[in-house]
Amino acid sequence: MKCTRCHKNEASIEYKSIINGRSREENLCADCARELGLSFAGGTAPSWESLAGMFGNLYNPNWGQMWLPGSLTPDQREVCPHCGMTWREFRSCGRLGCADCYGAFADQLKGLYARVQRGTKYEGRQPAGSQSAAATVADEIAELRAAQALAVKNEDYEQAARLRDRIRALSGEGGSK
Repeated sequence: MKCTRCHKNEASIEYKSIINGRSREENLCADCARELGLSFAGGTAPSWESLAGMFGNLYNPNWGQMWLPGSLTPDQREVCPHCGMTWREFRSCGRLGCADCYGAFADQLKGLYARVQRGTKYEGRQPAGSQSAAATVADEIAELRAAQALAVKNEDYEQAARLRDRIRALSGEGGSK
């Protein structure tokens, strides 16, 4: 079937529109669809399954109440601005939708990292040469400063002084202050 707009290429997209109550149907080639702004990510139309996922809330009997102020739970309010994934969806499937999800759900993920790992900082193996010696010293100084602050808070001034001396020694070896 030929494109109803250019009459040159094979039609690959069936486009239906209703404007002012009048229904109109066109069979378009990919080029004409792109010109009309109808192109889809990946160059193909979305599958029925993905459309059902996008519009699934329309069939929810509580759909009208979902958008009232205060009616959404925090899990439903947290949404990735790029892919639209909610925190609740992530919790149910266990996979983030895109790289931007890490920023959108940063607060929740910190708590998750703390439960799954031994803290929020990765301390596992790394490829040889992946971290410079200066970065390692800077990390150690940061940890020592945190320990020093805790020692001062707990009024353990002798430990705080030892940590201070260690920080000074590391800073003198080329670490940044």
